[in-house]
Amino acid sequence: MLTILSETDFDVETVIINKAKNFNSLFPLYEQEYAYLSEMDSSTIWNKDILTTENYKDFTKFHLKELVRLRFLPSDWPKKFADSFLTLRGKICY
Repeated sequence: MLTILSETDFDVETVIINKAKNFNSLFPLYEQEYAYLSEMDSSTIWNKDILTTENYKDFTKFHLKELVRLRFLPSDWPKKFADSFLTLRGKICY
């Protein structure tokens, strides 16, 4: 959760969801997508090992790693935002 305190200060609270019922219910469809991408010899094919995750937390961590690996910062974020984001600093508060 993000709380904006001012134009330059904000707090970020991470809410961890460890379990989600039926998180893997779409895995059979992902298998079909993977098979199709494999046949097309796609250069942006995702790592099929994600379908072996045993809980929602591990699935989302794996998914985020794949997003970082397969997408590029310049194509996803406007340059001005990316440049300003890279200069920000934060601290972890518990």
